[in-house]
Amino acid sequence: MFRRLLFALVVAASITTSLAPVASADRTFSVRYASTQNGSTRLVANTLMTCSGSGSSCANARAGTNNNNNGPWAQGVVATPGIW
Repeated sequence: MFRRLLFALVVAASITTSLAPVASADRTFSVRYASTQNGSTRLVANTLMTCSGSGSSCANARAGTNNNNNGPWAQGVVATPGIW
């Protein structure tokens, strides 16, 4: 019984595929539109840096009360949670 059903399915599939029309394009493919756009890409960014020391001179520089605001301190990037 199973073999007869399988044979019938194979015969039906072969008949269906043999009767299907062959796909063809009505015309040849060609370029319909082409354009060259000249432009530029610009990337603008900003970083927030601060002195990473814990001394009073670093704290004064952060507060803006030191005459040497951009002194010889090692700078580190301020990482804001949720941004990176």
